[in-house]
Amino acid sequence: MTRAADRRARWLLALPVVCAAATYARFFTGFWLGDDFANLHRTWLADRDGDLWAQTWAYFLAPIASGGAFYRPMMIASLSLNEWIAGAHFAGWFAYNYAIHLANVALVGALVATLSAASGRDGRVPGALAAAFFALCPLLAEGVFWISARADASVTLLTLAGFLVWARAEQSWVRAVALPLCLVPALGFKESAAVFPLQMSLMAFAWPSRLSRGRIVGVASCFVVAGLYFGLRAHFFGDPWQVYPPTDADSPPERLWHAVRSIAPWWQGLTAQTPRIATVYAALTAGALVFAACGARGAHGRLALALACASGGLAVATLLNLGSMGSLGEGGRLTYTSVAWLALALGVALAPAATASEGGEHTPSRRNTGAALLACAVVTGAFVLEGELRTARAAQRDLRALTAAVREWAASHSGLTLLIAPTHRGPVVTARNAHVLVLPPVQREPLLHRILLTLPAEVPTRHEQFSGGLATRLDALRPSQADGDTLRRLLEPDAARWPDHYACWSADRRIVELSAANPADRTRWIDALRDGAERCRVVD
Repeated sequence: MTRAADRRARWLLALPVVCAAATYARFFTGFWLGDDFANLHRTWLADRDGDLWAQTWAYFLAPIASGGAFYRPMMIASLSLNEWIAGAHFAGWFAYNYAIHLANVALVGALVATLSAASGRDGRVPGALAAAFFALCPLLAEGVFWISARADASVTLLTLAGFLVWARAEQSWVRAVALPLCLVPALGFKESAAVFPLQMSLMAFAWPSRLSRGRIVGVASCFVVAGLYFGLRAHFFGDPWQVYPPTDADSPPERLWHAVRSIAPWWQGLTAQTPRIATVYAALTAGALVFAACGARGAHGRLALALACASGGLAVATLLNLGSMGSLGEGGRLTYTSVAWLALALGVALAPAATASEGGEHTPSRRNTGAALLACAVVTGAFVLEGELRTARAAQRDLRALTAAVREWAASHSGLTLLIAPTHRGPVVTARNAHVLVLPPVQREPLLHRILLTLPAEVPTRHEQFSGGLATRLDALRPSQADGDTLRRLLEPDAARWPDHYACWSADRRIVELSAANPADRTRWIDALRDGAERCRVVD
């Protein structure tokens, strides 16, 4: 490639990066969602106590305390780094997600060009097209705009970077160490990185030329790293494979079938703002895949097939572990890495011969049709993505308004208020795990003894907790933090007491007071609050 052609290729690759940057830049003025509040509160407490990095290091030696089997020390470290650099300024936290996504867009384009060149193809234009498909894909948006969903993007960055070095580096020792050096931190971000050795095995088998010793050692060393990682998981959890708690006793095929059946309702929930154009997008993407597959031949066809299998294999592993996708549309972050590998497969399959004199170009019309369909999919996908991002920004505005409203409510209403808030806004998580929204640093003063955020599904549990003395304990302890020890002390038995006020966060962004039945009748008390929440249009 001449220097002029190389410069043109770089400018071409810059276009999808710029498009992604412009699309997601609005979130620098965004706000925290769901799990973000707990992560912000935990790191703020540790930083305030001068214990931020000691606590962060502790997560490298022990799993995360939760309902699942999570060992993600690098994810925790990234959040601690945000606290250390940006404090409670949201833009500084989002900057990490933003930069990682833009880097991944560039990596997809660079990898398509590199892999295509290895099989005698010109992947510059297809690489830019594949990068644009990935940059504006509506499936994975949650992995960009939601701070707590950054793990998948981080895994993608590390694994694709290792893959690029493995494919490009001239020295054998660089190829040998790049993959394991990238895999180790990737595994620290999320368990899905454990599929990477299998993905690289597919790349090795499909590689269009004889593999060097460095490349072979690099792939083999990934299996050693993965084996050590599974041993660590077995030590921590007693099971090296399971991540999410099993919900049934189905066999793996039955579990996979159940998960596959959940994809259609999940997709409908995710794209509820733009259902018709989402259908067009799915059809165009499927058409691009078909024509790309028909147009791929020889070495580059085998490499494209291997990339497609790497994408599909990761998707299957995710579905098997998860069990199903939620019908509200949450979970797009889980597709992030799979979509990146799918974009690689499309780009390589659509790459034309490097020179006109090379033979084997018997299907240019199919390839050109596939490229045209993919370009149309990029455009329609951008419209679907825009609908998702509007919903996400609305959810962030809701929570910003709720943060201010609880302060005003507490100032004008004495005693304890049970405040019912929605779990989701469409596919976007809102108040789930957001009970620390009423604590510093989100609030200037701790309000947990004044405002008890409650999800609709938690109302029955609240009745038992108030009967057991939760309101009494809140008033006595007046907690300023929500760590494990404080929450356990709140649930110690004490005299029964009931909230002084009941309210809900309405769809028009205001707190509406509710009336509640006599708590002596548990069923009527629960039904009364649920009816009030429905009138506020608060739903699970």
